[in-house]
Amino acid sequence: MNDGSENGVSVMKLPRRARERQQRRTDILQAAEPVFAAKGFHAASIEQIARAAEFASGTVYLYFKDKEALYIELFEQKMKELTATIRGEVESIKDPVEALKTLVPTRMGYFERNRAFFQIYAREGMNRYENRQDRWQGVIQSYEEYLALLTKLIQSGQRLGNIVPLDDVFIDANYKETQLKRIRPGQPVTIKVDAYGFRTFKGTADSLSAAA
Repeated sequence: MNDGSENGVSVMKLPRRARERQQRRTDILQAAEPVFAAKGFHAASIEQIARAAEFASGTVYLYFKDKEALYIELFEQKMKELTATIRGEVESIKDPVEALKTLVPTRMGYFERNRAFFQIYAREGMNRYENRQDRWQGVIQSYEEYLALLTKLIQSGQRLGNIVPLDDVFIDANYKETQLKRIRPGQPVTIKVDAYGFRTFKGTADSLSAAA
């Protein structure tokens, strides 16, 4: 039975006006997601989000101080959902390797079901918080919970000898032909791994091959 729970709060037990306010906030967040996905943070506006939510712009400002506050709450909410989804699938799996094998498709499945958020996540990731850590503390904490879960599985696998460090890692990258004009073997490359906190790795372009 659905009790109307949302973000850990039982909406049905709230007074009617509080439920209405909660629903408006939810409607605004849901409307903002495809707008941010389509236009990016900078090009999106409160006016566009208000139109998508079928509210006046002033109504949006009653619930969110500014566009960044709305963006941050959306990002934090989705990161919590992602982490909870993954944890629910892997916590009961005792073999850390099998848990990691489950984690990857679970993560990708979440992004498949939340394509608008995936566009936001893939395009902007956590880059916006670097100079505004005070406002992004909730998002950072949610992301660190995901990383802690991932790290725990990897370390468990290493202790069992099922996961070993690699001296050399090769990454296949698929580019359009028009993007390959300036790429040459031997060039330095920078790789950011979103699944590992957008950690940056340095490497070298090894070779180019024609599309199959």
